[in-house]
Amino acid sequence: MKKQSKYLKLVPSIVLFIGLPLLLYALGDFPRKSVVKEILSIVTMIAFFAMLAQFYFTRHNKHFNRGGEFSMAFKIHKYIGYIFIVVLLLHPFFIVLPRFFEAGIAPGDAFLTLITEFSSLGVVLGLMAYAIILLILITTFFRNKFDLKYRVGRMFHGYVSVLFLIAASWHVINIGSHSNIPFSVYIILVAAGGIFYLFQTYFRESQNTMKHE
Repeated sequence: MKKQSKYLKLVPSIVLFIGLPLLLYALGDFPRKSVVKEILSIVTMIAFFAMLAQFYFTRHNKHFNRGGEFSMAFKIHKYIGYIFIVVLLLHPFFIVLPRFFEAGIAPGDAFLTLITEFSSLGVVLGLMAYAIILLILITTFFRNKFDLKYRVGRMFHGYVSVLFLIAASWHVINIGSHSNIPFSVYIILVAAGGIFYLFQTYFRESQNTMKHE
């Protein structure tokens, strides 16, 4: 019974970060593509919103920290990172993958154009977000190799994640295949809430540290 209650705590998050984006996508007047492109778009969209959810699945999330269940929020945060960061790293390849099944420009040429075309703000923001998420991946996996205190390393992770969130959200709004006004407003609200929540957490920690010094 206790295990079921833990899973029930995930329902609002699933609705907010998966259900609602899928509903907005289904109701949006977006040009429909081939089955392969639609599947890749939906997978990438879910991965993006899952990364937004990372800002809420923290050890300070009281919703998951009641009754000493901090480990639940930590595990969710970790698994989301491991799974969906890979999907986002594959995003450029998802874009050119349908070229293998379509006539026209070759997949290799399409990929080269994608990573070397800097005339579009959306593409530049996407490349920035890609570089930042690579940095997050490297510093997370090899955090023990860096001589950083735990708090310093965690704050570095948080601030770099904010940079990723801003670049990725702007990229999706600017160039995303599912960026209409309702979708853009929703992304801005969720992203702003996540950044506010993170900074509020760090502010409380600094206040508590000052009190104990």
